Amino acid sequence: MIKPNTLPRGRALLAIAHPGHELRVFRWCELAKPDVAVLTDGSGAAGASRVHRTTSLLAGIGAKPAAFYAPTTDLALYDAVLRGDLDLMLGLVGRLTDVIVSGRYDYVVGDAPEGEIMGHDLFRGLLDAALGVARRATGREIASYDFPLEAAPCSVHPAVATGTYYLHLDDAAVERKINHGLAYEEIAHEVVRAVETHGRDAFAVECLRPSLTEAGLASFTGTPSYERHGERQVAEGRYAEPVRYRQHVAPLLQAIRRESRALSAGLGGAPAKTSAA
Repeated sequence: MIKPNTLPRGRALLAIAHPGHELRVFRWCELAKPDVAVLTDGSGAAGASRVHRTTSLLAGIGAKPAAFYAPTTDLALYDAVLRGDLDLMLGLVGRLTDVIVSGRYDYVVGDAPEGEIMGHDLFRGLLDAALGVARRATGREIASYDFPLEAAPCSVHPAVATGTYYLHLDDAAVERKINHGLAYEEIAHEVVRAVETHGRDAFAVECLRPSLTEAGLASFTGTPSYERHGERQVAEGRYAEPVRYRQHVAPLLQAIRRESRALSAGLGGAPAKTSAA
């Protein structure tokens, strides 16, 4: 059992789908000072980027953006998923792989797929693919962890509990974390809702869990919530068609896995060991 208040050793990359996710593991960010990769600019349907807010936040704690930093918008990503644009997705995997390889990271921390937000789940697939190629290319062990964004901050599956790192925050750290969240204007309402839903004390523990997808654990069952959200967006005239898991997301993720595994196999040599310890 890994003891509380320990951290994985070595260089860290935080890889998140949207700016603002760093707030869920803010104390870890203060301590580990990771490089940070972000998929989209967080502009949503409104089209207003919030990446500058995360850039400022990172600068204040000594962390810094990686070379993969908001290469697309939410609208462009949504459209690419509807089109089944595999070339674009593989391009993103390639760019993320280059960042992981050149950064020589010992571990990567990213969003967990929860069946709630399409971009979160999709980016987990992109990240897993990039990690697989990077491990094969370098022959290095690169551990992979995740953390929940919609569930309670320290929701841990029993199958990965013994490999999870638990970071307990003192009152000052919790206050600092929540205040930064409230000052992040674009998502302050989400911070308020999360505290009301889970309680302030829930944010006093941060958990880095061995990646559920890499552990072969199902991330969700049934119809993902983002399908209903997409239907509402269509009804409001913001999107022309809702993204469906079985029709759009699952086939794209399967193709990404297939192509990235083929690329890994073509690199030759023995595959790198993987470990969450």
